[in-house]
Amino acid sequence: MNDLNISHKIGSGAFSQVYLGTYKSRQVAVKVLEKSVPCYCELFNREVEILEQLQHPNLVKYITSYETFEKLYIVMDYVEGSNLTELSKSNLSEQKIRSIIKQLLIVLTYLHNKDITHRDIKPDNILVGLDGRVRLIDFGLSQQSESRISYDKCGTLLFMAPEMILKMPYLKSVDMWSIGIIQYLLYERKHPFSYENLIESIQTYNVNFSIMDKSAQNFFRKCAAVNPEARMSAEQALMHPWITGEGDLGQPITIHDRMAIFQNKQKLICLINALSFIKYCTSFVKAIRLIIPLNEEVPQQEITLRQPNQDATNRKSTSRIKQARSTSQLFFETNVASPLKKQSPFRIVQPRQSQTRLQHSNSMQLAQMAKRGSLNKLPPLNSSNSPIEKRRTNIRLRQL
Repeated sequence: MNDLNISHKIGSGAFSQVYLGTYKSRQVAVKVLEKSVPCYCELFNREVEILEQLQHPNLVKYITSYETFEKLYIVMDYVEGSNLTELSKSNLSEQKIRSIIKQLLIVLTYLHNKDITHRDIKPDNILVGLDGRVRLIDFGLSQQSESRISYDKCGTLLFMAPEMILKMPYLKSVDMWSIGIIQYLLYERKHPFSYENLIESIQTYNVNFSIMDKSAQNFFRKCAAVNPEARMSAEQALMHPWITGEGDLGQPITIHDRMAIFQNKQKLICLINALSFIKYCTSFVKAIRLIIPLNEEVPQQEITLRQPNQDATNRKSTSRIKQARSTSQLFFETNVASPLKKQSPFRIVQPRQSQTRLQHSNSMQLAQMAKRGSLNKLPPLNSSNSPIEKRRTNIRLRQL
């Protein structure tokens, strides 16, 4: 503490006060926290742990930290300029707004690659130096986690992502939500959603654009999307046409965009396959009609039945019968074709295997009927086998 001299207060935050001071003849900014509050000690340790591993042009350089019985001190470089809250009150050109957002995206890409989520990006925590360089400050609520999923509700409500407000699991995309809100605020100089009913206003997503062009609107919607999966990452946002000044707004950037394109391609492939199948079925039906016309009759087969031997000569007699028609064809001809006196356009065609089985069944039935008829047939009557003549002959023999 002997090398540190604190002069006057230059700013304040929700958990700390910021003073101007000197450290080894170097002008510095000193962040002071009260040690009496237990949670402040945790914030102090977390911020120092993160600041010690950061080195980036768009971040305020961390120098050292001190701890006394009453207070905690974080010593950083002093940046002469103003925060974005004061700067947003003036009319900023589109080029200036684009430069500020681009620098924020560059430093966010650096942080997210280190699995660090800031979780409190707002105009008060963004310094713009006299040289136009943007610096992100206040890492008291930041978190570094390899799991990438967080549950803590923290930050400033107006710049807080909806999943964080609803205490749902969230990822690093909560920082991109804040970037979208800041972009809209710099353009329109107002918040995109209503203060009174913030959640309902976000869910309805009724945002009015009066100054922003289509490219800026598209950038806002892809940063401040209600669905976290539909948001751009910081690295993807740097490739957006609003940042680069070139490219097509319809080009896929986010995973959500690529998934939508993939699903549309799958639907198109299914439609093409369905049309191809219909075309194949149509050509198949046409081919069948060329082979078997509708008005063609089924050829009748002659089946030879072998009758049992009844006479003494054991000669074989053959008879030919026509193929019996199926029950469905007889019903159709009797009840439909006959009354209308015209041929129906419909035709019942049985498969070849079923037709063969039906022919065999009908042949067996006819053979059995012929057999029963031959067994019950009586020989012709004559003088030798007449019962009356036999009776007369017997009477004559008895009289003799």
